Amino acid sequence: MRFITICLFCMTYLSSAGQTIYLDTISDPKWEVQVYFDFAIPIGEFGENLSNNGYGVGAEALYHVQEPVWIGIGMHSFRFDNNRITYEDQFGDDLVELREIAATRAMIVHAIFRFQPELNSIFSPYVQGGIGWHWFYTNTKIKDVENDEIIDQFNELRDSDLGIALHVGVQISPKSLQTLNIDVRFGYFKNSAVQYMRYDPDLNDSPGGYPIESFETKVSPVEFLGLHVGLMVRF
Repeated sequence: MRFITICLFCMTYLSSAGQTIYLDTISDPKWEVQVYFDFAIPIGEFGENLSNNGYGVGAEALYHVQEPVWIGIGMHSFRFDNNRITYEDQFGDDLVELREIAATRAMIVHAIFRFQPELNSIFSPYVQGGIGWHWFYTNTKIKDVENDEIIDQFNELRDSDLGIALHVGVQISPKSLQTLNIDVRFGYFKNSAVQYMRYDPDLNDSPGGYPIESFETKVSPVEFLGLHVGLMVRF
């Protein structure tokens, strides 16, 4: 209830703040496509287990059903804990510099429902919910440093579960960007218990050890807060 109250307050404030600024828009746009940068802050037991915040990218495509309802699909890709080493190995007659990276990642795909009233304003606040599948996995990549090329990769652990997300955001439409709009939102992601791997440097104190040896498997519900900043176009 507190989350919904905050969302409604933000929508009212932003709409009134920008009401005096006229915004030219495309006549009755039906589609919206956006890409954005993601930043995640793990909380709860998930936050206690992980050593790092997450970051990644995302994309969404939505259809305007009727005023003020939009539906669509969205995807987020996050990277959380990671560890890496750089070493040299012999390939034929050549000594090649390699970088081995182990990282815990999340891939999230949601069906989206958005409530966004149309306003004659530079600000367009909205509330958005999503439900879908959350995949968590830890993988290792081996990279040729000089050629910036991944020569091998494999998964160490993979698990998944149904999850939800709630967002409150605002789209900002300065005339200088013409058809492009800026989208900023705060989100909350949650799903029930899954397996994932956390980084612990104390697990691998031997020189030259593999990065994955510094990870251990944990099981807990997953919760994290998200900040998303991106660009959106409607047509």
